Amino acid sequence: MDEAIGQEAKESALNVADVVELRPAGGEEEHAEDDHGHDHGHDHDEEDGHTEDDGHDHGDLDPHFWLDVELMKETAEALAQRMGEVDPEGADRYQEGAERVVSELSTLGEAYQTGLATCEHREVVVGHTAFTYLTEQYDLEQIGVSGVDPDNEPSPAQIAAITDVVRERDITTIFTEPLMPAATADTIAAETGARVEVLDPLEGVTDRSPGDDYPSIMLGNLDALTAALSCE
Repeated sequence: MDEAIGQEAKESALNVADVVELRPAGGEEEHAEDDHGHDHGHDHDEEDGHTEDDGHDHGDLDPHFWLDVELMKETAEALAQRMGEVDPEGADRYQEGAERVVSELSTLGEAYQTGLATCEHREVVVGHTAFTYLTEQYDLEQIGVSGVDPDNEPSPAQIAAITDVVRERDITTIFTEPLMPAATADTIAAETGARVEVLDPLEGVTDRSPGDDYPSIMLGNLDALTAALSCE
């Protein structure tokens, strides 16, 4: 990306990693490993031959900060400030835009706080652990079939461990993602009687219809979560 941007653009760019505190990759507890002795969240899986150098490697930090609306508010404010530094004549306009965005994000955050406050379940079983920022913000428990890197195919042992967790905790929903094959989720669902639904980490929205944007996708995720977790 640095090469594509070029030096001139790089000097005026905003590196969001300098603004928000990124979490370590695999920062949440590896529940299937704790419960059953199988590691389902590490980026290195010798059994499958995958390493952290595979094509979708996120490195040591989890980049999915945009799933936390509080961090997105920080980003919006920092972006407006940076744009104002690059284009001082537009600084007031950028600040006004940031204020509108922050207000919309605050409303979205309130919807999440209310919607996820009282739920029968709090376990969120996902294909890969892209949702740490969201689940930790709202006191949910993320259980990942694979780690933060979606290119790491889970081993049979990892799938078996998650299947056991789903049965033992009476989890009703396995989440897959728009850009991931649903085969693993379908396998676990077939073994446990759970249903398969979609939770969107917003990692690829370019192929979506024009009406789909950050707020609408995040509200769709909230609807999926409240239904899966039986929230009041």
